[in-house]
Amino acid sequence: MSMEDLARLLSDCVPSVEWDVARPEAAAALTSLDVIVAIARLYDEYRIAVPSDALRRENFGSLGAIWRLCERLNGGK
Repeated sequence: MSMEDLARLLSDCVPSVEWDVARPEAAAALTSLDVIVAIARLYDEYRIAVPSDALRRENFGSLGAIWRLCERLNGGK
């Protein structure tokens, strides 16, 4: 999965946020429901399971943060 793929996935499930690959650290104001939907899509599309201890604001605060979380959970694949 590339960052562009992640941005497209997030744009589909959380269209209220502008997921700009050129600005991966731009703040993303997600609701708890947005996070749940994003986690479900990450699992459905890429089989990335987000454990409960990773459900922290710093992991879902920007495209870059979500990307780094996915990389850690997916073993850098």
